[in-house]
Amino acid sequence: MTASVIAPDGTYRTPVYSSASVAYSPREVALSRRLLSDFTQGTATPAVMTEWWERTRPTKILRSREREAVLELWLTRP
Repeated sequence: MTASVIAPDGTYRTPVYSSASVAYSPREVALSRRLLSDFTQGTATPAVMTEWWERTRPTKILRSREREAVLELWLTRP
């Protein structure tokens, strides 16, 4: 799948990876739900994900344990 983002300085297209729900560990799901809860409660902002992406620019699909580590990182950031 490809996502298109329209920004003031142009349109960007980037691949977006998706998986079947069975590909996620129960821990990863729990961490994701905690992060979403933080977003809805206003104790975290999705900017943490953008900042991480801009710093790391991953070149491969992250495996479950790697995704869990990233979620944990996002949960510890204000």
